[in-house]
Amino acid sequence: MRNWIVVALILVVVGLIGTGVTLGSMGADAFSFGTEKVEKVERISADGLKSIMLQTGSADVDIVPGTGSEIVASLDGRASKKFRDKIKLELERSGNELKVQVKAGTGFSIGVNILDVDLRLELPQAQWEKLTINGGSGNTDLSQLEAKEIKLELGSGNVSLHQIKAGKVAVEAGSGNMNVDASELEKLDVDVSSGNVKLSDVTAGQIDAETGSGNIHISSKSLTGGIQAETGSGNVTIATDEEPASAKIQYETGSGDLKNEWGGSYQDDDRKRTLVFGGGQFEIELETGSGNINLERR
Repeated sequence: MRNWIVVALILVVVGLIGTGVTLGSMGADAFSFGTEKVEKVERISADGLKSIMLQTGSADVDIVPGTGSEIVASLDGRASKKFRDKIKLELERSGNELKVQVKAGTGFSIGVNILDVDLRLELPQAQWEKLTINGGSGNTDLSQLEAKEIKLELGSGNVSLHQIKAGKVAVEAGSGNMNVDASELEKLDVDVSSGNVKLSDVTAGQIDAETGSGNIHISSKSLTGGIQAETGSGNVTIATDEEPASAKIQYETGSGDLKNEWGGSYQDDDRKRTLVFGGGQFEIELETGSGNINLERR
């Protein structure tokens, strides 16, 4: 009886190896089996529009500057044959707001179902009043945009903001890494349940960054405003080219150390330890439940 079990296990392993070799030789086509190409493009005039709202489901989202006066939305990818024709890309105008929706219409279905699509939105160069994205899962990339307010509410997926100029930016995500670079903001608010937060050369009057589990890394030429950074498990790092001229840093770590390359003068109290530079203009609060707090020269 045991011999038969051994033989069966060997056959299963051989079968898996054979399948892996076959899929590897097929490359990207291996995962397009039973799927069909999805290509949809919609256009609308941007005249009179001030706000954009996206409801994207599981699609990856890429928002970039366009070259004309129209807003162009394109959906590209692959989907199972059974519901390829049910996928809809809709642009709906209501007053000065445009609503962009990706509707899969898959419902409940038995068997292997594949939906892998990317939404690309090209916006004319302008200062938008508000940009809102509601997404279930999928990566979100925003590049070279200007808006008074940007709000992202995502279930999961990585977020990347590059060369953004905005008033308030708020990001809330269940899981995924958050990256912001080369951006000018009045206020940045990041709340991630699980994932790393990395901010590089972000000029902001106030930065609030919180993650339940993950590292927070903020690097810039110098401090430009207040910072509140908190993680349940992970390191918190602030790295600058210049030592702060005027800042008050309160820090707390449940399990970990402070690594300070800046200097400053220490002022401890019963709750949080404090590090002061100059007159203490910028208020910085750093906290980690388990991890180190690093003040570094970049």
